[in-house]
Amino acid sequence: MSTENGVTDLQKHLPLSFRSIEHVLHNLAARSSLRQRNPLSRCIKGRDRENTIIVTGGIEIRKLCAVLLGSIWLLSGTIHPAGGADSRTLPGFLFPITGAQLEPESATAKAPLVARTSSPRDAFDPVLMAKWSLNYLTGTITAENGYASSYGNWPLRMPPYQIGGDKIAIGDSEVRNALAFVLMREMSGIDFGADVQAGLLDRILAYQLPCGLFNPPSHGDTDVLWATAWMTRALIEQFATTANQDAIRRARRALLAVREHAVESNGTGLLRLAPPEQLALDGKAIRFAYRPTLDFCIVEAFVRYYEVTGDTEMLQIAKGLVDGRLAGYGVGHDSGHTHSYWHALIGIAHLGAVTGDSRYLDWIETQLSTWAPRMTDYGWFEAAGNYQASETCAVSDLMHVCVYLGRAGRTSRYDLVERALRNYLPRAQFFIDDPVFLEVWRKQRYTDRDRQMALLRRLEGGFLCRTTPTDRWALPDAQEGPISLEGCCPPTGMTALYLAWKEAVRKTESGLFVNLAINRECAEATVVSFLPALGRLSITPKANGPVYVRVPGSAPRDRVQMWRNGRKGKTVSWAGDYVLFSSAKRGEELTVTYPLQAFDQTMNRAGKTVTIHWKGNTVTGIDSGGEVWPLFTSTPYTTPPFPRVLPGSKQ
Repeated sequence: MSTENGVTDLQKHLPLSFRSIEHVLHNLAARSSLRQRNPLSRCIKGRDRENTIIVTGGIEIRKLCAVLLGSIWLLSGTIHPAGGADSRTLPGFLFPITGAQLEPESATAKAPLVARTSSPRDAFDPVLMAKWSLNYLTGTITAENGYASSYGNWPLRMPPYQIGGDKIAIGDSEVRNALAFVLMREMSGIDFGADVQAGLLDRILAYQLPCGLFNPPSHGDTDVLWATAWMTRALIEQFATTANQDAIRRARRALLAVREHAVESNGTGLLRLAPPEQLALDGKAIRFAYRPTLDFCIVEAFVRYYEVTGDTEMLQIAKGLVDGRLAGYGVGHDSGHTHSYWHALIGIAHLGAVTGDSRYLDWIETQLSTWAPRMTDYGWFEAAGNYQASETCAVSDLMHVCVYLGRAGRTSRYDLVERALRNYLPRAQFFIDDPVFLEVWRKQRYTDRDRQMALLRRLEGGFLCRTTPTDRWALPDAQEGPISLEGCCPPTGMTALYLAWKEAVRKTESGLFVNLAINRECAEATVVSFLPALGRLSITPKANGPVYVRVPGSAPRDRVQMWRNGRKGKTVSWAGDYVLFSSAKRGEELTVTYPLQAFDQTMNRAGKTVTIHWKGNTVTGIDSGGEVWPLFTSTPYTTPPFPRVLPGSKQ
């Protein structure tokens, strides 16, 4: 896929909606002192809790929009991918690379059994990241105020999160937290914060009306479909991970209520979201506050319910909604805000994966091409046009979409999932022991510094909402400060962490598929990675049958080797992007080796030129300059141990 073509596609895509103008307007005028209250989406970063948007007084809005569209058009032409005689795009990458050369020390002439090798193993530990995620989820919920969640998480403020919760979290941050709790519980295997999780669940279940819809206490941003979509997903995953029958019954009731009260049909199989402004049910007034740019995400809940239960009624509803959107029957779903748009694409990609329908998959691929100028190959995804910072919610959406594309047979998309998992998410996870952060923190003034630090530790393990392509210090002029963990992004990042980890090893009727080159211990196999030092992945299956091991797109095919119990095979058996061990035995050690390539990418992102240095799917460094809290200072990046032993503490 050509980046240059992506720019052309983006230019065609510009007039998405007035919402896109709102985002750009806010960003371009970020240093203006002229402010006006406006009830915009709470998902946009760089504003205060009341959603302050900066506008220029005295200019007619149509003239201003025209100026902004012209500016965006020009800015969209500043994408400068790597060029030159040796420029090429590797399989699985979005953008061209230069200077590719094999790293001799990354290849291995022998592949001794894992227990007998002294080669350094992969330090990347997603399970440890999940344990820290539970620290954030537990720490930012106030049990003393009915297990209320916090949206306003700004580490350099006092307090650094909203003790007692805040209104904007109702029906949004809290339902995201509920889903993240279920997934991080399953992934981590520990019971840390289980009492807080139970309290949060009880709080949100009280929102569910007898009809099935979740109707949180109303405020300016309450959205019944949004809250129902997220909470239904939490209930489905609770059933999938614990077999809780009440959870799946509640989920079914919620989805059938959406179909009855918020969906209409054209009579020929096409469906669209069309909730009434208000509905009186079960003795309650339900104000939907419908937002078409956001609420199409409900499709994912229908698809996942079908996937878990086999209920074809839910599948047909999902297909009807997606077909209605693609046919133009369902409208209003376009947005220039990346997360608003891409979160709704998850269900379409997932539907393509479960049905195999190329119409859905091809349409998603078109979106990937169109939006590529906002992306990098390590997962950074700009929050809106010329916003100059990512949004972790959008990174999560991209990872979900690419997982489902990979599952549907477009397996090169797994490379982008792995790169975001390895490079973006670990460095976006917030920890306070970083020397740079501590230096910044010591310069702040607090009346009770010890109290601020104690509260700050509750945020550890959450994901930053935004970074520049090279720096955790983003949007320094934002009212809430340059470091933000606003309550939508941390739990949404956790859902991507879980999905990628889960997808790393997947059992199907065709055999066992190892899709990502990461350490993974599960019921089906033990997987040991030696990245980024060596291109080696060793798998011990726990049952007989075919094992497919995906090789990254950057690995030279003619240098790939396959090994059984330390003995090299005479030839390599390929099945697409996978090395195939056709008759693997339980307990034997299967290994795939390949040399890693080092190469560079140069592109313009967030208003400056960056050069990214790669070794396979691992970023080894980025050249840009001017960083305050750089993202890429060491490789491999290691997550601190959990729980942390504090000075003077025995725990």
